Amino acid sequence: MLFTSALFSFLYLPIVAVGFFLLGHAPRMAAAWLGLASVYFYGYWMPEYVVLLLVSIVANYGFGIIIGRLRDRAGGSGEILARIALTFGLIFNLGLLSWFKYANFRPDLQSRPAVMVQIRKLSARYAAYGYYPELTRN
Repeated sequence: MLFTSALFSFLYLPIVAVGFFLLGHAPRMAAAWLGLASVYFYGYWMPEYVVLLLVSIVANYGFGIIIGRLRDRAGGSGEILARIALTFGLIFNLGLLSWFKYANFRPDLQSRPAVMVQIRKLSARYAAYGYYPELTRN
């Protein structure tokens, strides 16, 4: 489902908006609704990566909890440990980004069958939607 599709504009978006405003009296419920709707939206287009998305969300939440608890400690050691935890969180996120976004550009990885299957799947999806980003850039 693309942002420019009729399915998004006339079905998905109104349902999500109505649900959000109906849950507006409970901010946590409204936030949870938007979070679930976002995961559904992402999973509708690329279901293979929903687990990766959920792992990333849980890991980032965990990093946030750890950083918050470390910063609340008395003394200067908490601040230093919080910065170390932040550094590990950044390394985790940048590592995920670089692996799943840029690993296909390495020639030695393109010989792997799993990587080639993913490239074929993405190519088929782009072809199905008539969308080739490398051809539309100026």
